[in-house]
Amino acid sequence: MDDKVIGRINQCIYCGSKTDLTDEHVIPYGLNGPYVLENASCTTCNKATSKFEQDVLRKLLFYLRAYKERYRSRKSSFPEKVPVCVRTSKGEKEIPIQIADYGAVVLLPEFPSPKKITGEESRLGVEIRGLFLLRIGGINAEQLARKYGFIELMLTTTYRPSDFARMLAKIAFGFSVASIGISNLVQIYVQEPILDSGVSIDRWVGDSKKYRVSLKKDTVVQIVVDSKKVVHGYIRLMGKLNGPTYHVIVGVVSLRALLFRPSLLLSFLFRIPVSTWVVNDPTLMLKSVPGFNVSGGISLEDRNSKKRINFRSVDK
Repeated sequence: MDDKVIGRINQCIYCGSKTDLTDEHVIPYGLNGPYVLENASCTTCNKATSKFEQDVLRKLLFYLRAYKERYRSRKSSFPEKVPVCVRTSKGEKEIPIQIADYGAVVLLPEFPSPKKITGEESRLGVEIRGLFLLRIGGINAEQLARKYGFIELMLTTTYRPSDFARMLAKIAFGFSVASIGISNLVQIYVQEPILDSGVSIDRWVGDSKKYRVSLKKDTVVQIVVDSKKVVHGYIRLMGKLNGPTYHVIVGVVSLRALLFRPSLLLSFLFRIPVSTWVVNDPTLMLKSVPGFNVSGGISLEDRNSKKRINFRSVDK
């Protein structure tokens, strides 16, 4: 995958430093994000953002990445089998299932709207209202149960939902910088919570109830300026599988930029996107197969600590 340079910034977009700069992949490289801001992150801030991105990639999105790599190459470093908890007639146990049979199961969190919009008090961590269960590839659920001899499949994941929210904020911020320019943002809301896990992220990141990105691509990011000069990022993940749209409130654009940039002015007046960024992944063009019906309980909030989210799933 070739990088696509979308801007040369020559300063850290997070802290303003102009030394020890590195390139910034706006969408994590592990998600096939080709878009790069050159000289846009200092080594210190790069370490901070890489830490939470790796948490998301290695935990929440592990099975997706494993399946994609197995689909692309037999020489993949990912395992051929994944450990899965199941219930059989003799009780619960963990069994290995071929990734080719299991496919990619992704459990994306559903957040409430950003607290900036609802007016609710922010708190450390982020609340989860529900889960989007997406599955591609593999064999259908009924065949899977027969082949591996189980009655019920139990999907378990351990990750920090707040890290996922910070990754969304980083994506929206990066594309805002590319679309508007760092110097044209007179106030940036997400810089501090992106870098510091001790700062509430739920005020700026949440679900998008009113604005839905309709493009059915693998990843779509749209940057919009509202009538109060506030910059919004709308991120749709796995659009071909009807994935969710997330909402990030990025910051405030300057009046001067509005007056001298037609694309910003049109967005300000008519809410037309300033820019739309698309990632197409050929792996995700595989036909989605029947998934599972969620039938169990979930842990509904994360106060910035790792929690295990268990939920039982049954065949359709």
